[in-house]
Amino acid sequence: MKPDEFREQLRLGGYEIVSRDIEPHHALGQHHHPWDVWGMVTEGSFTIEPAGSISHTYHKGEIFSLHAMVEHTEQAGPKGASILVGRRMPEQTS
Repeated sequence: MKPDEFREQLRLGGYEIVSRDIEPHHALGQHHHPWDVWGMVTEGSFTIEPAGSISHTYHKGEIFSLHAMVEHTEQAGPKGASILVGRRMPEQTS
């Protein structure tokens, strides 16, 4: 799926759409979000490790998701990451 197609899927799903550019190796420690996340890596690589689970590295063109309130860590790869992210509060389902 291309980023424009993914953006349209986010829009149709009622997601707030956010683009982020993340510096190489930038990491966020254990945290959670109050919203569901549905995202796509548009450049570089991005690793997510949910608490109590194994990490997964997503590369350009790959899609990831996290449910609201899931504790996790995040880290951009050696070339950084650009991600297109949809955020939606759990009760905002279409």
